[in-house]
Amino acid sequence: MKLIYGILLGILLMFNTAFAAEASYGAKGAVNTPQPTVQEMLTFAIQDEYLAHSQYAAVLDTFGKVRPFSNIILSEERHISYLQPLFTDRGWDIPTDKSKELVMTPKTFTEALKLGVQAETDNIAMYEYFLQQPELPSDVKTVFELLLSASNKHLQAFSK
Repeated sequence: MKLIYGILLGILLMFNTAFAAEASYGAKGAVNTPQPTVQEMLTFAIQDEYLAHSQYAAVLDTFGKVRPFSNIILSEERHISYLQPLFTDRGWDIPTDKSKELVMTPKTFTEALKLGVQAETDNIAMYEYFLQQPELPSDVKTVFELLLSASNKHLQAFSK
């Protein structure tokens, strides 16, 4: 009986850890960080772009080459490439992509679209929050504005 309780406790802790990691990753982590530094903002931003890319890849793996995911995943790759120089120009390491550990594989295409809407909604909230931060370097601000605009377009594509 103790073995069963031990196994159940281990499973619960595993799930709790996964949810805790998600809450501090990407857009969810960003909006819960008061007065983030530029490095924190860039880290959350690239994490969220990694997460969107992995989520959309999971959809394509499950449902095949379907729109809007087949188009938007290419945009996510560009978004990541826009953020990378902001790290390297400052001498910072580019964060490792750990997003595959956090994605959910949707059971239906309707669920996939809802996940896309949520991902873009979270992404928009994150970039709006970042753009309100004082003393944002101009190169970072320009990229965040570009990515915010792209996320608004992605949201429209998922909402059609």
